[in-house]
Amino acid sequence: MKKSKERKIVKVVKLTKKQKLNKDILLREYRESIGLTQSELGQLVGVNARTISAYELGTRKPSTKVAVKLLKVFNIKLQDLFPTI
Repeated sequence: MKKSKERKIVKVVKLTKKQKLNKDILLREYRESIGLTQSELGQLVGVNARTISAYELGTRKPSTKVAVKLLKVFNIKLQDLFPTI
């Protein structure tokens, strides 16, 4: 049996200047804007919910491979997720 992959429609997220300045919450803002839990996002990018939580809190940085997957899930540019790069 093949699992059918659901494509999520991503809505464009407009962040305020205050949100852009606080880079640690960007991932959370994007995740919540499309209605995903940490667990669901983790499944989409191949990590667990604790890892997503660590990314959101800024205590851990995603690998390049995971970062690329996050960008694809949210349909955004690298600078949108990591504005200080």
